[in-house]
Amino acid sequence: MPKDPFAPVVTPDTTAFEIAKRKAKFGRRDWLVFKRRDGAFETRPYSAAAIKAALLAGGSSVRFTWFSAGGISNICRSWSFGVHLFRCARGNERFSAG
Repeated sequence: MPKDPFAPVVTPDTTAFEIAKRKAKFGRRDWLVFKRRDGAFETRPYSAAAIKAALLAGGSSVRFTWFSAGGISNICRSWSFGVHLFRCARGNERFSAG
């Protein structure tokens, strides 16, 4: 059975950034990288659920990076901007569903 290409990837070091960058570049999909409470880095496809997980893992000192399919990396440095991204992603998922 083939491995799910959209499954979350957890690494103990910063290789998660390289994984996300490569998946975004060749997979034509945005990917999110954040640091979990246990210190490991997690990589997920960009979605409302991934942003929510990043916000909850980071708490009030949230900081996560997402890599767009166009090759641009972005950094979220504040809770309010993370909530804004979550609301936008959740809205896009609602309207694209049907």
